[in-house]
Amino acid sequence: MEYLGLIVTILLALLGYITTYLNNLRLARRADGLKFVTAQIDELYGPLYVITQTSQILYQASIARDMQDDESTNGDTPYSSDELTERRIWVEEVFHPLNSQLEDVIINKAHLIIEDEMPQCLKRFLAHSAGYKAVIKKWQRGDFKVNSSVIDYPTEIEDYAEKSYALLRKQQQKLIGR
Repeated sequence: MEYLGLIVTILLALLGYITTYLNNLRLARRADGLKFVTAQIDELYGPLYVITQTSQILYQASIARDMQDDESTNGDTPYSSDELTERRIWVEEVFHPLNSQLEDVIINKAHLIIEDEMPQCLKRFLAHSAGYKAVIKKWQRGDFKVNSSVIDYPTEIEDYAEKSYALLRKQQQKLIGR
């Protein structure tokens, strides 16, 4: 009978240790998950979302401005030299720097991508951005025959960035316990 009390005490202590160990393991995994999701948001999907949204707003504003300008010329005439110069300024000074920032984020933080493989819209964006580098280099040399990248801007990147950012924020809130 004496031994029974000792055995029960040892079993309870062992059960308490195992429970504490498993709980600590669960908390450590949760903390690691939160740390990774936060890195995904801070280093990849946050910048991806902000830059694509900024680019979209600026692009829509430039289209609206161009449409107003077209109304004054009935929209039937080709772009004038001044209009092409204005477009090049926007590409070189606004869109290309934003694209370069986004390109750096995608390339340097690719390990944080949610999917197992890089999404097609990100690959197409990188190709689009690289294509504009050649166009801009030609402009700098005085060759203005080409005015756009060989790859169109993948508009689906905006939807991808928004959905991924929202998904990760939801996961982050869940891991925090909210």
